[in-house]
Amino acid sequence: MTGPYEELPLPRTELALEALRHAKRTEHPSIFNHSLRTYLHGRASGERRGLLPGRDYDDELLFLGCVLHDAGLTPQGDGDQSFDLDGADLAARFLTERGMPADRPDDLPQRLGPRGRGDGAHGGRGPDGGGDGAAGDPGAAVERVRALPGRRWSRGQ
Repeated sequence: MTGPYEELPLPRTELALEALRHAKRTEHPSIFNHSLRTYLHGRASGERRGLLPGRDYDDELLFLGCVLHDAGLTPQGDGDQSFDLDGADLAARFLTERGMPADRPDDLPQRLGPRGRGDGAHGGRGPDGGGDGAAGDPGAAVERVRALPGRRWSRGQ
């Protein structure tokens, strides 16, 4: 991916780049940028706690969960369930169709699931919802994403 996303510290695996392109193509720009902020905030929050990608968590999986966590707000994700469940199902299909092993982890849809339970990508909080109380400023990368167009969005648009 080129342009303003090139300098962001995102995973560069084939699957991560395909998910990034898919989200950019299907999501409203504000939702797409929110998803990138969610990843950057989560990664920065973990790093401030001493957690390192590859050692303490699967960075690609964190990225995939974040970049696809609002897939239910796209036309493709507009199904019979709530947007978070439709989105989790859509994300699971996207990943398994591209060969993601079922054990990596097989509960990814639940991790992407309802925010009301606090087990979604950011539990309804984070880069756009007030932070997690311990993370502080997620850093310059999030500021670069905040500067991208399409920051304001409402589901009614």
